[in-house]
Amino acid sequence: YNPSELLSSQRMKSFLIEMENEYDYVILDTPPLIAFTDALTLAADRIGVVLVLSSEETKIQVCQKAKQLLLIVNASL
Repeated sequence: YNPSELLSSQRMKSFLIEMENEYDYVILDTPPLIAFTDALTLAADRIGVVLVLSSEETKIQVCQKAKQLLLIVNASL
């Protein structure tokens, strides 16, 4: 199966709603945003996104691209 299809499936959405009803916070760790679409698929449906960067390693252009991609899917940063 394609991971993006699984993450955007109704079953996954139902699972996340169930977890949100059960817990105060639900944190999903995803692969890197630029290399994979998993985070974007989830960000489009979620309440908030925390973008984690390495201050000494991540280039500013990569940070800007990641933010741009998240804003395209209306993610709440």
